[in-house]
Amino acid sequence: MQKLLTIKMASDLLNKHYNTTARWLSEGAFPNASKVRGGWFIPENDVRRLLKDGRLNRASADPRRTD
Repeated sequence: MQKLLTIKMASDLLNKHYNTTARWLSEGAFPNASKVRGGWFIPENDVRRLLKDGRLNRASADPRRTD
């Protein structure tokens, strides 16, 4: 079973501020995230994909970019 992370847990894993992770969530950077009882849950695989792709630096601030 896939591990689900809260925004805070994902922020800690990504080493980003909570608000940055929440903004990315609202912009669609975590396509498999789901809202349950008012809270968001992000699959760990979505977070690991961003880490693996290396799209978290300032030069490419939008984690959805593919270039």
